[in-house]
Amino acid sequence: MRVYDATRGTLLRQYTFSPAGFLNDLVVTHDAVYVTDSFNAWLDVIPLGRDGALPDAGSVTTLPLTGIDFEVGQFNANGIVAARGWLIVVDSFTGGLFRVDPRTGVATAIPTGGVSVTNGDGLELRGATLYVVRNQDQIVEVFKLGHRVRTAKFVGNLPSTGLSIPTTAAFQAGSLWVVNARFGIPTTEYWVSRLPAKP
Repeated sequence: MRVYDATRGTLLRQYTFSPAGFLNDLVVTHDAVYVTDSFNAWLDVIPLGRDGALPDAGSVTTLPLTGIDFEVGQFNANGIVAARGWLIVVDSFTGGLFRVDPRTGVATAIPTGGVSVTNGDGLELRGATLYVVRNQDQIVEVFKLGHRVRTAKFVGNLPSTGLSIPTTAAFQAGSLWVVNARFGIPTTEYWVSRLPAKP
């Protein structure tokens, strides 16, 4: 993982995780950077110093995940966000949302009322609203998180056209901007889709 100066574009630090399977997504909190490895049952962690100071390259650690069943050869832990002192991880293969304790790595399933998040990829959080980008399903689901991130109430799918294997999203200027990765499509055309914030 590489860290760049956002103003100058210069490389500040590079971190190597070993062993590693498929580093997929990350979230930056006040204390650390957490990286999902979709092929392994742990999070890679870069501890941050005071005011977000970057540590030495050898300071990376792993946080074993318990409570998520990892299937060999499948994409498991994928998108990740931070919410109210917890981490939220989506399991692409089993289609589950999990609340993860960043201190222990213990993961607890978040009930979604029977709504699947299979093929869940990128996660984006806006207040108590959680957006789940489901790549192969070409949809973005919206959930409202409950107290202490114990539940996720399904609100609906965002109206969308022109999605092509969407993978990640960012909330800016009152809209959700979704990246179309187009996995497996032999083309060099890519685009970002602008979706409304509400279903």
